[in-house]
Amino acid sequence: MNQHELAQFEHELGFRPRPAVRWLSPPELLRTGIQSLAAHVFLGFMDNRETQSIFPQRALDLGGFPPQEQGRWIDFIADLGDGFDATYTMAWALAQPELQVQAADPGRPQVVLPKSQLLVMGGDEVYPAASERAYEDRLVRPYRAASLPGPPAALLALPGNHDWYDGLTAFERIFCQQAKIGGWQTLQSRGYFAARLTNLEANTVQKTWWLVALDSELGSYIDRPQLQYFEAEVTRHLKPGDAIILCASSPTWEATGTLPDGDPNANNALRYFENHYLLRRTDPATGESTPTGAQIRVRLSGDKHHYARYAQLHEQARPEDPRREQLLTCGLGGAYLSGARHLSPELLLPPTGSREMVNPAERQRYALAGTVYPTPAQERALHWQLANPFSQFFLPWRNPWFSTGLGVVHLGCFMFLCTIFSGITGDSYPEALGSGDWVHAVGIVVFLFVVPLLVALLLWLARNARGLVKAGPGDSGRASPLVQPLLLVGVQLLLASGIFTGLIALPWQRSWSAGWITVLLAAVYATVLGAAAGTMAFALHLVFAPPGAVGRLKMTALAYEDSKGFLRMHLREDGTLVIYPVVADAVVHDWETGPSTRNQMRPVPVGGLPQLRLLEDPIIVSINGFSSPGGVQ
Repeated sequence: MNQHELAQFEHELGFRPRPAVRWLSPPELLRTGIQSLAAHVFLGFMDNRETQSIFPQRALDLGGFPPQEQGRWIDFIADLGDGFDATYTMAWALAQPELQVQAADPGRPQVVLPKSQLLVMGGDEVYPAASERAYEDRLVRPYRAASLPGPPAALLALPGNHDWYDGLTAFERIFCQQAKIGGWQTLQSRGYFAARLTNLEANTVQKTWWLVALDSELGSYIDRPQLQYFEAEVTRHLKPGDAIILCASSPTWEATGTLPDGDPNANNALRYFENHYLLRRTDPATGESTPTGAQIRVRLSGDKHHYARYAQLHEQARPEDPRREQLLTCGLGGAYLSGARHLSPELLLPPTGSREMVNPAERQRYALAGTVYPTPAQERALHWQLANPFSQFFLPWRNPWFSTGLGVVHLGCFMFLCTIFSGITGDSYPEALGSGDWVHAVGIVVFLFVVPLLVALLLWLARNARGLVKAGPGDSGRASPLVQPLLLVGVQLLLASGIFTGLIALPWQRSWSAGWITVLLAAVYATVLGAAAGTMAFALHLVFAPPGAVGRLKMTALAYEDSKGFLRMHLREDGTLVIYPVVADAVVHDWETGPSTRNQMRPVPVGGLPQLRLLEDPIIVSINGFSSPGGVQ
C-alpha cells in the first residue's frame, strides 16, 4: 500500500504518515511564509538561546555508548522530517544492524557498514514548520517505529531554520529532555553541544577528536551564552594535535561562491567562531590570544538538499591526500532534492570582498571534489518534468491548488482591466464585453503593463550598462537578482493582457438580460485560460531560468522524494576518520504493516530496503592536517 492508504491505520500506528510538503501550493506557501516572517520578527527581540543557559550542560559524555572493537561509528543526517516515504526509508536504514552498500565503482565488492553508536541530526528535523504534532508525525514516531531491539545509540540534534519557526519550543521538548526516540537516546539540554569522540585512555595516538555543533538561529549573531559554553567546555581543553568535526546549521561556505550572487560575508560568523574559540584561545587575565594547536578537519552541514564536498587545495597535497580539510554538505535526509549546479567549482575562504581583514597567507582555497548529487544531467532530466502534463511531476499535479491560485490571480487582473475599460469608455461590464473595442483594450494594457515593463527594463539597462560591457561570459545574472522575478511577473501580466484583449474582441451578446451571463462566462474563461496558460508559462520559465532566485525554484516545485541519503563515518582506533556518503536513488513507496517490538503496528517496506550505494569512494581524513596554509597564490 502507498502512503495515502497507510494513513488509514493512523490509530494503530500511533501517528499519521504525512505526504511531502508541496512548497508551491498557495495555502502551504502562505502558512509557512507567515510563520517564517513571525519567527524572523519576534526572534529579533527574544533569543531562545539565551534562556537555554539556565540548563546545565557539559561537554557531552559518550561513555555510555562505547565504541565497537574497530572504533566508533557515527551517522550524520539532515533535513529529514518531511514526507513519510523518504523519512521512514532513511530511519529504517539507520536502524539496521548493518548495511550492504554498493561501492562507488560497481565492479568492486559491496561494503558492509555496521550500525552507528551515535546519530547526529544536522538541522531541519521537521517540515514545513516546527510544532509538536509535526515532530510526532514526521520524525519522532516514524523513527520510533523503525527502531529494532538492542542497546540504544546516542542522538544529538542541531536545529535548523525550520526548527526555529516556533522559537525552538518543540525542539527543546523533543531533543533537550534526555528522552528516548525509539532506539536512540537524546543527551543534550541545549540546541548546541560539544562531545569528545575518542577516549584518551584507549587512544593510541593520544589525541582527541571533538564534535562541535553551533546553533546560528536563522543566520543571526552567535549569542554570548553559547560562546561562553564553548569557551568553558571546548576551548580551554583543546590541545595541540586535537581534531575537530564542526557541524553548522547551514553551509555558509557554499554561499560565498554560489552562482550568480555569492555573498562574500556569508561565512564570517562561522569563521569568527573558528578563529576565536577553536583555533585560538584568549587569556581572560591578559587578553593575549594564543593558538590552541587544534585543527578543524571536517565541516559538516545540511540545509541545502544536495551532496557536495569541497576539499582543501594545498601545495603539499597529493591526490586524495588525507591531510586535506573537507567541507561537506549532505541534506538528503528526507526533504525534497535540490540542485547543485549553482555551486562554484572553487572557493576562497575568506573570499575577496569579505569584510574580514586577514593576511593573504591565511586565505585558503577549496575545490569541488568527487561527485555532486544530483548530477547536472539528473537535474536537467528532472527539470523538464515540470512542464510535462503527462508526468507526475507536472507543476500543478505536484503542487495542489497552484493552478487554482494562479487562475484567481488572472481573474483579478481581468476584472481590474474591465473596470478600467468601463471607466474610460463609460460602458457597463456587459456593454464593454460586447463592444469589440479591442483598440481601447490594447491601449489600456499597453499603458498599464507594457510601458511600465519597458521603463523598468530601460532603467535596469541604464543602471547596469557598464557592468554588462565588462562582464565575462560567466557573469550573466550578477547585475541584479530582481531580473528573473520581474521577468516572471511580466510574462504573467502580458498573458493576462492577452486574455483580456481577446475576450473584449469577441462578439458577445450585448443585451442586458444576457449581459451578466456574458460577464460570468468571460470571468470563467479568464480564470480557466489564466490557470492553464499561466501554469504552463510559469513551468517553462522555471525550466529555462538560469541559476538565481527563480532558478532555485525548479527543484522546490518538483518536491522530488527519491534520492535520499546520509553520511556514515568510521572513527578508527588509529585516529583516522573515514566518511561513507550513502544514498538510495529510490526510496520505498510500497508498504505493508507488521508488529513492532512494543506490540504496536508499524510500517514495513515491501521487498526490504532499496539498493544503497556510495556516492563516491570513502573519504579518508587523518587526525593531522597540514602544518600551515598553502596553495593560495
